[in-house]
Amino acid sequence: MDLNKILDKRPENVLRRLGKGSKVLLLSSKDIFNSIYDLNLSIIACNTRVKWVIPGIMRAAKELDAVVGFELARTECNLEGGYTGFTPYTFFETVVEFAEMEKFYLPFFIHADHTAVRNNSKEEIDYARKLLKACYDAGYTSFAIDASHNPLDDNKKITLELAYELDKEGFGIEVEVGEIKSGEEEGKITEVSEALEYISFLTENSLTPDLLAVNNGSKHGNYKEGEEVFIDLQRTKEIFDALKKLRVGIAQHGTTGTPDEIIRKFPFHGIKKVNVGTLWQNIAHSNLPPDLFKKMKDWAEANKKDIKYANKEFKKEIDSIEKDFQEKIIEKSYLETIKLIKALNSSGSANAIFERS
Repeated sequence: MDLNKILDKRPENVLRRLGKGSKVLLLSSKDIFNSIYDLNLSIIACNTRVKWVIPGIMRAAKELDAVVGFELARTECNLEGGYTGFTPYTFFETVVEFAEMEKFYLPFFIHADHTAVRNNSKEEIDYARKLLKACYDAGYTSFAIDASHNPLDDNKKITLELAYELDKEGFGIEVEVGEIKSGEEEGKITEVSEALEYISFLTENSLTPDLLAVNNGSKHGNYKEGEEVFIDLQRTKEIFDALKKLRVGIAQHGTTGTPDEIIRKFPFHGIKKVNVGTLWQNIAHSNLPPDLFKKMKDWAEANKKDIKYANKEFKKEIDSIEKDFQEKIIEKSYLETIKLIKALNSSGSANAIFERS
């Protein structure tokens, strides 16, 4: 293993933020997913809304020699702080600070998840462009353009317009066709023909996406008690197989609450990236000081908002909890990450990056 060779693969925007003396191995997700494309493994990408879960995830990844990603979506982290209180700059700073503290020097990526463009107005596209630039300037190495809320033709054009320059600079690109819903909303399962038409248009116009997020029946957030989890893995594999010649993997969104027996099948159905978000929030919230969590719940109820919006409102207090509560969150996050990495067959994936880069 030539460590210097791998370190030299870090993008320029990362080196500007880290300094050349840093050993933090923050790579473009394009390099990572290209290296593991033909392996039956899936990499977890963690939407870490509360910072104390990050070191637990890193400790587990170190123990199992696994690649992981850290990410937040536009709603979670944006120019105004989203509903977590993170901006792209402070999110990058937080992840890297923990990487240095934990001596976490395995390959990983930081991803701008769900850069949503909900319509084709100039204002909406301009905001997405500003957010993507802020993520680039902050040091992110992976970008998702989510124009799936739009008709297919608009989705194609918006995605191409926003992703083209980032792709040319060698960053990982995730795109989406078939809007993934939350809660009780129902979405249409993505058709193979729809996915193929979409990706073919992008590649014919010189965009080389690494990942495609599809609607295969999963949902964002927690499932309700007794609610059946349905994920159409057969359709997922059919889409992956149709895109094989273009080397595009599948990004699985909405994993919290999915039974282990289904998760274990992900690596064998073309799923290369698995987004996990609400799980980490659940771990953090259930291990916060009880009086703080009660204040968060009371605030959410009084304002008729989901508890996730309390993350920003109480961020200063969450970030300054006492050491014993920090360690509880870190330990629970570590245990869940160990379980996920094993289920997703990604133990040893870091070594695969070293060998194949």
